[in-house]
Amino acid sequence: MAIRGERIVALGLDLSHLIGPETKIVEAAGKYLTPGLIDGHTHLDNIQSLHEFLYEALPRGLTTVITELVHVANVGGAAAFRTFLAGLEDLPILVYTTAPSISLLCSDRGDGRSAISSDEVADLLEHPLVLGLGEVYWHLALQAPPDLLSLIDKARRLRKQVEGHAAGARGWKLQQYMGLGIGSCHESITPEEVIDRLRLGVHTMVREGSVRQDLGVLKEVVSSGVDLRRLILVTDTVWPDDLLRRGVMDHAVRRAIELGLDRVAAVRAASLSCAEHFGLDHLVGGLGPGKYANLLVVPDLTRMEPEVVISKGSVVAQDGRCLVRVKGNSQIRRVLPAPTLPHPLTPGDLKVPADRLGGWTQVRVLGIAGPILTRELTLSLPVEGGEVIMEPQADVLKAAAFDRRGLGQRTVGFVKGFGLRQGAVASSLSYDVSNLVAVGARDADIARVLNRLVEIGGGFVVVVDGEVVEELPMPIGGIISEESVPKLAEKLDRIKRVVKDLGSLLQDPLLTLQALTFTAIPALRLRERGLVQVKTGQIVPLLIETS
Repeated sequence: MAIRGERIVALGLDLSHLIGPETKIVEAAGKYLTPGLIDGHTHLDNIQSLHEFLYEALPRGLTTVITELVHVANVGGAAAFRTFLAGLEDLPILVYTTAPSISLLCSDRGDGRSAISSDEVADLLEHPLVLGLGEVYWHLALQAPPDLLSLIDKARRLRKQVEGHAAGARGWKLQQYMGLGIGSCHESITPEEVIDRLRLGVHTMVREGSVRQDLGVLKEVVSSGVDLRRLILVTDTVWPDDLLRRGVMDHAVRRAIELGLDRVAAVRAASLSCAEHFGLDHLVGGLGPGKYANLLVVPDLTRMEPEVVISKGSVVAQDGRCLVRVKGNSQIRRVLPAPTLPHPLTPGDLKVPADRLGGWTQVRVLGIAGPILTRELTLSLPVEGGEVIMEPQADVLKAAAFDRRGLGQRTVGFVKGFGLRQGAVASSLSYDVSNLVAVGARDADIARVLNRLVEIGGGFVVVVDGEVVEELPMPIGGIISEESVPKLAEKLDRIKRVVKDLGSLLQDPLLTLQALTFTAIPALRLRERGLVQVKTGQIVPLLIETS
């Protein structure tokens, strides 16, 4: 293979006539050349900075990324989104994004206005690094909001994609949703869902990352005989600890092969199939003249441990080491404001008024049903002095969501299944909205943990008996740390262990904490504007009227 500049110019058995005095030769005899790996659905705008992530991901063979930028849009709107885009053009790999439909449909500025307007999303769709409209929740799309339908239409007229989020959709509802112009779905968690979507001609993304590990379904999918040409492997987010322990798309390829996917098909699902979906296959995803020289030298496809990584025509990593400097975006901090509160919180701000002075009352409670799943529970909780009281001994804790802009919107409710016996934990990262969320066993600790969260500019904080016992600052808008990936991995692991030592039995308590606000999957969710029943989209009262 001969490379000139950023592109491949020729392939053949003898290219010696193309070797000049300054030609660099990479010897790959007896090894495989594969396309560079592509992650077609991820979220690289939170926790770790993009440049620190890429420094660790490059040696693992990642050469192209398509990322959502929901947190950036939630926190800083269209201006922050464009600032993030400006930092993508001078990177050693190709990084693209999608326009943030979630910020339009699910998040607001604390005053009822969307975090980003439909006109702003429409303008972003025209940017060359924006490959389409970001994931659209199916239950919202089927309500046919005019602004959304207009954006879908514009994306299609621009010959760009519309990314799907069809968690739990099946039958005619799935087909009605796809019929709106949706081109993909990354939410298949059963073999049947993967097969159904592939048979409908949908580019079907199966995840293996930090939020979900769904590749186990492939064993039955492969044996079903369904055509896998539109199967795509993605991560949907890799946190620092998982990045170092397992990898990124290299791990997804290894795992797929372990589950019975043919080696070439596994590499294709992590490269060409994704490039075809986004209309990038003339640039990446394959090895041929005119394409970007994004490729890996791999001794063993089954192990998928690149010996050499070439991206945009340059050797960027070798033997597991990154050889290039990955520049950070110095402007992004300027456009992402830190979270704030209207005033320092006191335990009184966490009180839940009851409908009686004493006795018991019926309350809607978020039941933890999985790492990111909830179910609606109805529990009787004690009332003392006109206030509903939590019961940590019965694993019924208080959960609070506060608007990050200090405009005063807040909801205090209850959660069962989180498992804390004492203390409180808080985050300024929360799904869909990027607001402040906390769970705790004492009002005083919840107030303290939220106050401290704002003091450090956002991140994660754990408090016990009024004392801060662990924290991880994210000073870039309360959503991004400035630490290296190894340091972040160490701190995240320490915080998770502390929360588990306080009684939580959750697999990943920080993930579950962030997902309490998540309105893409039923049933009951905690938002700063109230308790939301996802299926209906209605705000429902915390206290249940009894006759």
